Amino acid sequence: MLAHNLRRVLIGDVHPLARTGLASFLQQEFSLGDHADSSSYAETLSLLEKAEGIDLVVLDMGLPGLGGAEGLRQLRLAYPMLMLIVFTTRCERGEVLEALAAGAHGCIPKNLGMEDLRGAFGTILSGHIYVPKIITDASQMRHAARCDQLDLSLTRRQREVLEQLAAGKSNKEIARVLNIAESTVKVHVAAAFRSLGVHNRVSAVAALDARRSDTSKVEPFLPGVVGDRRRESSQRPANSPAPLYAVH
Repeated sequence: MLAHNLRRVLIGDVHPLARTGLASFLQQEFSLGDHADSSSYAETLSLLEKAEGIDLVVLDMGLPGLGGAEGLRQLRLAYPMLMLIVFTTRCERGEVLEALAAGAHGCIPKNLGMEDLRGAFGTILSGHIYVPKIITDASQMRHAARCDQLDLSLTRRQREVLEQLAAGKSNKEIARVLNIAESTVKVHVAAAFRSLGVHNRVSAVAALDARRSDTSKVEPFLPGVVGDRRRESSQRPANSPAPLYAVH
């Protein structure tokens, strides 16, 4: 979904000044003028249910009642076509990974400079996933020392498929590498998504790595994000061409 197709923006933040300032920024930089405000997760859900035309939701991770990543996950499950951005002051590695695993299209730190802020929102509004520098720095440090410990709820074949998926390969390419039918790849991808409790490729990669970090007690490594661009998708079906990561 591109910025010019967005009809209305919902900004969820406990601070009125923060909501007003962000709305003004989005209007000036991206011509997103019409917006709604919420000061709690309950109010956010109410507005989404009653208001018409909301395509983009920007939430502070500390929004009262959100409950962290679980609230984001429930929101994405209830509104799968919604563009969801986390805009927060507490932009730690674990929080970013949890937000991505829950289906957010990006986790943007509030302390970014104006140019970086414009680039972060522009990345997401252009149909890509925004990953802040705090994640890519950790990824680069561990690129040569990747952890092989995976969640035991995944089968061996599901793990193999996810590893190829994380490397940016399409279903057809994965089928060729693993010497299996493309339809079989789709089955394994769907089953892996269910096991990890996610609904898209970006979330699967983030969730898988978050589970690795829990068992290995090392800095999280996010496959497919190191470098400037990697193929993943936040909303498209598993067999369709995917948009690109944008790493900053």
